[in-house]
Amino acid sequence: MKPNRTARQAPTWGHILTTYARTGGAATQRRKLIEFPHKRWAKLRVLPVDQTTGIDFLDVLARGGVSTSMALRGVESLALETGLLTHAVLPRKLWPKYTPRPKRAITEKEHRLL
Repeated sequence: MKPNRTARQAPTWGHILTTYARTGGAATQRRKLIEFPHKRWAKLRVLPVDQTTGIDFLDVLARGGVSTSMALRGVESLALETGLLTHAVLPRKLWPKYTPRPKRAITEKEHRLL
């Protein structure tokens, strides 16, 4: 019996990660290509989009930092915009809050040490 070639496999997050990594300018693409090969993305990469839960996203977020959070938001947005997801996987209130660290100039003493 021949395999049914018309049946489509459910897309995985790996497909979406690849598509998302191709968007943006050269520097942005480089940054994404550095982020996505990390082990924290391995479980999500093979997971079908329609079988994803918020726990899967929280697992990725727990293993990463700000870059991971921003990338995951972008990937989820792409899946929503392309119609692969009908609703957000993780509610907005469960996303980690980004609080930038305070910035300061170096002191004259620190400047002399350079």
